[in-house]
Amino acid sequence: MFEKYRDQGVQALVIDVNENEAKVKKWVKKLGWTFPILLDEDGKTAARYAPPGVLPDLPRDQVPIASNLIIDPEGKIRFYSLLDSKNFDAKLIALTARLEELLAARRPKPDAMRTRPGPPAIVQVEAPPAQDVSPGTSARVRIKVVVADGYHVQANPASEPFLIPLRLGLDDAEGMRVGQVVYPPGQPYYLQGAPTPLATYSGAFHLEVPLTIHPSVRQGVHVLRGQLYYQACDDRTCLKPASVAVSLVLRVIGDG
Repeated sequence: MFEKYRDQGVQALVIDVNENEAKVKKWVKKLGWTFPILLDEDGKTAARYAPPGVLPDLPRDQVPIASNLIIDPEGKIRFYSLLDSKNFDAKLIALTARLEELLAARRPKPDAMRTRPGPPAIVQVEAPPAQDVSPGTSARVRIKVVVADGYHVQANPASEPFLIPLRLGLDDAEGMRVGQVVYPPGQPYYLQGAPTPLATYSGAFHLEVPLTIHPSVRQGVHVLRGQLYYQACDDRTCLKPASVAVSLVLRVIGDG
């Protein structure tokens, strides 16, 4: 499901309950999972999501084990199934049906797509897998950017003041400060009749994001969110300025 739906903006997360990090790492490595695994080592978070009166024979922190949730972009729970041996859904048929329903409701209607066309997906961001960091340290995260064939974007810094450079804007998170983004050198792009080339990016390249992690930051998963701003051009014209969402997942571990 992670592979099938991630291009539609669906993020997969697994919450492991009542197991330590060392044990979890072994089975995650064996399964080859690349999406974030959240740890609820003492079961307190799971217990908070156990509805009253449900499965009374189980401890509260075990009620949500093997349950499945769908949470929408606004943070509302849209689907919640509990461990139930009588109606166990190993193939996630009910969850998939609900997910398809929610995604269909968010897709533009065909008529709307014809009357209000959006810009083509010229630039894509491939955020790295969740990265482990420690309190009181610094880190550098590399973000891969891919520009569609036949297009380029202006480098940062841009060759001329009137050009719009590629720019990554990331918000600080709790206990984490984003430093100055490091952009690669631009590639020369020659416009017909121009005496000097422009500095541009095309194809695939990487941005480096320096981070400072405060000593008091709490352990667990943190997400840095932002936008990559750009203006894409081909050899004849430039499209309107656009942006694409960027999310970086960081796991704070250890005591610094």
